[in-house]
Amino acid sequence: MGIYKKSIDEYVRDLSSSKATPGGGAVAAFSLLQGAALLSMVIEITVANANYQHFHSGCLDAKTPVQALMKEGRALIKDDMDAFNALMKAFKEKGSERNTLISEASIKAVGVPLRILEKAEEGIQLANMLINKSNPNVESDIEVAIACFECAGRSAIVNVRANLPGLNDGDKADECLEKAINKLEYIEEEGMRLREEMTDKKFLYGKSSVRTYDLPGYK
Repeated sequence: MGIYKKSIDEYVRDLSSSKATPGGGAVAAFSLLQGAALLSMVIEITVANANYQHFHSGCLDAKTPVQALMKEGRALIKDDMDAFNALMKAFKEKGSERNTLISEASIKAVGVPLRILEKAEEGIQLANMLINKSNPNVESDIEVAIACFECAGRSAIVNVRANLPGLNDGDKADECLEKAINKLEYIEEEGMRLREEMTDKKFLYGKSSVRTYDLPGYK
């Protein structure tokens, strides 16, 4: 498993170019990475402040899995690029083995976004560990992290569907799609529940006191 090590500038340059990779799958993985990085920030800010010592133990419990999630997010960016490039290579093949090669490459290309969905689900669970158990001044960053995991999940299922047609096993394709849908349903439902839990506390928006999910287009 390689790690994507380019700078942000290089990543954006490549993403905006005529290159096939990085593409939507890498963006899904990067959303996962950003969500995990935000949770890491929440942990570090909390444990650095003695006023929130009563939260330190719980934050430190979450630190190792959050760091692992960050590492996984970085790796999945490259994994998605490698899987897509292998799939494109298979499509260029000729001869009797072409369909088999495409199917094998498609399984790998579907496997990466499925992994992103699994990790986004894990990210939602880690966010839940920190809600009301960390420095309240960075609570909004937990909410943004949740949004990143939701984005990762929604983006990943698009890539699952995009790569399923290459599979020559209909049952396997159905199994992958069902798994992806179940993961995304959890991510979206739990993400909404956590956001509503967090935003039951009113905050000032301009001159009006409103809740986040009352804002137009938020749901």
